[in-house]
Amino acid sequence: MYEGLQNEINIYLLSLGPNISAFKLMEFLQTDEIKNKHGIDRNITERTARRYLHELGYRYKATPKGQYADGHERYDMVSYCQNVFLPEWQRLMDRMASWGKDQCEVPPQESDGQRVVTWFHDESIFYAND
Repeated sequence: MYEGLQNEINIYLLSLGPNISAFKLMEFLQTDEIKNKHGIDRNITERTARRYLHELGYRYKATPKGQYADGHERYDMVSYCQNVFLPEWQRLMDRMASWGKDQCEVPPQESDGQRVVTWFHDESIFYAND
């Protein structure tokens, strides 16, 4: 595989994001535009596309069980975070204690109302070796 075609394949694969497959690469290399541009006269098989992916450093990997994508970049999640969660968190922070650089407690800014204490729970360590 020569460098010009390899660069074009890499750009195409980058555009696919995490949805790379040998079948998609095979379809890409069967388009008239690519075949004419690079002088390809025959179609490749899916097996050949798998070999190309392997040659380019891609490896098949099954998604581990128990791992979830949180979708933090989805529009509705970004909107919720910006317009609901962060403003509410900022409002609550005025009623929370914090700690300064010298590890001394800085009292809450608002003295009226109940003090808010946050409890963070991280299960990622628990499931790390599961």
